[in-house]
Amino acid sequence: MHEQELEKHFVFDQADLEANRQGQLTDKQIKYLAEDVKDTRIVGLGCSAVFFIIALIVVILSLIAFIRSGQSFDGAALQSLVPTLTLAGILGIAGLMTAFWTLTRSGAKSNASLKKEEGPINIVAVERRVDLKHPVYIAHELHIGNVSFDVKADLANLMQQGDRYVIYFTQGPDGSEKLIQSVERLSAA
Repeated sequence: MHEQELEKHFVFDQADLEANRQGQLTDKQIKYLAEDVKDTRIVGLGCSAVFFIIALIVVILSLIAFIRSGQSFDGAALQSLVPTLTLAGILGIAGLMTAFWTLTRSGAKSNASLKKEEGPINIVAVERRVDLKHPVYIAHELHIGNVSFDVKADLANLMQQGDRYVIYFTQGPDGSEKLIQSVERLSAA
């Protein structure tokens, strides 16, 4: 009973589990990972484009305002454009950083390899905080061996503390982007 619930929770089937046991991903899993990479690139590069477009609009509007004012292009007049051009530069840099982050993150996802961790599991609630300006929140982690995964709290209803499992997961080359592909219970504690 719990096996089917685990399949539903982690979105895998017996064919996926069998392929993962053999150290391979199924076509379905590969397609999902490729779509995830594509979605990351679309969102990230879209955000980057928004930064660039806003920077361009700021420059164009400031130049139109400057030309309409009838000022000549001398040092003092150009100095009045410095704050606007600085803002445009900051937006441009934000766009470049977003593009770089997107390409780095999607590259890590596209080079993910299948890994396996086996042992007793421990599901814990941990307090997290983004930074000192944000409040503390509770996240849930699944620990197995030396690996931990962020999970939903209801997983504790499907997996018992201390039971032995094998978890097959993909992980980027830099150790990030861990994604559970399939799970199988070995034994109770």
